[in-house]
Amino acid sequence: MPRLLARRRPVDSPPLAFIVPDEMTGRELANGVGLAFARSRDALAEEARQARYRACQEKNRRHRAYLAGRADALSEAVARTDAAMADLFAG
Repeated sequence: MPRLLARRRPVDSPPLAFIVPDEMTGRELANGVGLAFARSRDALAEEARQARYRACQEKNRRHRAYLAGRADALSEAVARTDAAMADLFAG
């Protein structure tokens, strides 16, 4: 006799909340978020540069293709981060 699986009701995700010190202004919070995005973007860009360089040095064709694909994916992540930052701070 097959067992019936219980269906779970969808759970509403809680709203995003920041816990910040009382003395922190909205501008300081926005600057901190922007700085975090910028550092993340810079780290991704550096990884993309390193992967691209290693791909150029690689003799094994398969590994070179992997590294080139990784560099492309990281570059795409940089572009998406740039777009997200522009959207976030446009207003």
